[in-house]
Amino acid sequence: KKSLQERLESGDTILCAEGYILGLARRGYVGTGIWTPHFMLERPEVLTSMHYEFVHCGSDVVQALQYYTHREKMHQVGREDDLETINRLALRLAREVAKKTGSLFAGNTCNSTIYQPNDEKVATEVRSMFDEQVRWAKEEGAEFIIAETYHWYGEAEIALDVIKSYDLPAVITFSVLDSPDGVCFKLLTLFH
Repeated sequence: KKSLQERLESGDTILCAEGYILGLARRGYVGTGIWTPHFMLERPEVLTSMHYEFVHCGSDVVQALQYYTHREKMHQVGREDDLETINRLALRLAREVAKKTGSLFAGNTCNSTIYQPNDEKVATEVRSMFDEQVRWAKEEGAEFIIAETYHWYGEAEIALDVIKSYDLPAVITFSVLDSPDGVCFKLLTLFH
């Protein structure tokens, strides 16, 4: 199987289906807003089924559902003690489907919701949250990391730095409405 980098270098189109949260909400397993990722502890087969559905629909990548499964969100929903268990389960479920389907396997990070420019204390906390998720992804065999939905360029740089420290390729996506930190772009995806 060709790696992400090999596929990009050969000009392949790579599709990555997302929309787990909305799909799970429509199926009645989670709510939107501060969703409840602990559902996967109780119903892992639902997430596995969604992975297979996405591959069936053409996704080349099986992305672990680590969106908002970082320390800050787990604290908000009272599941901080389940943080590593939930992340590792999400990674293992995705890895299993990727292996069975010959798909690429990606770990995931996302915006922290606490990042503030020029606040070194918060930046250190954000780095620590990303480090946990990327370390677990590396240990579980992720081929690369999709770091998604960043509103602040500085936060995306922290994510990229952490991912690079684990010697993993990174795909970084932004969701910027007003470019709050002054970096102007319409749509930017960084690949390392």
